[in-house]
Amino acid sequence: MGSSYQAILATGDLAHVRAAVAVSQQEVVIIPVAEGRWAVLPMQKAGIYAETEDLAELLSLAQGSVAASFDVFDSDVMVVKLFRDGRSYHEYLSDQAYLVESWDDDDNEILVDLLDSADPTRRA
Repeated sequence: MGSSYQAILATGDLAHVRAAVAVSQQEVVIIPVAEGRWAVLPMQKAGIYAETEDLAELLSLAQGSVAASFDVFDSDVMVVKLFRDGRSYHEYLSDQAYLVESWDDDDNEILVDLLDSADPTRRA
């Protein structure tokens, strides 16, 4: 079992980053990466998953800003989502072979990836 963590990379000025964090009411660490570039690291409480998507949406609301949320699971799988104008516009899953079993509305067993995109042609 490896490490699991969540992080966000955001663009924009520090005042906007701080304002978005205040709205989210999350406890975070903000680290400067380059001019107008920030690593925003949500704090996990008692080893519980730290939510990144809602905060990334808020961070991408300022004109010209983008944010990328990173979720790493057991050092094996990484999900990256890019946000602009408060919406996700691109998703990346590092290992499409990592599928979990689920069931559709008709109680058919299906395989679903970590991005929650079910493939009805692939049966478990």
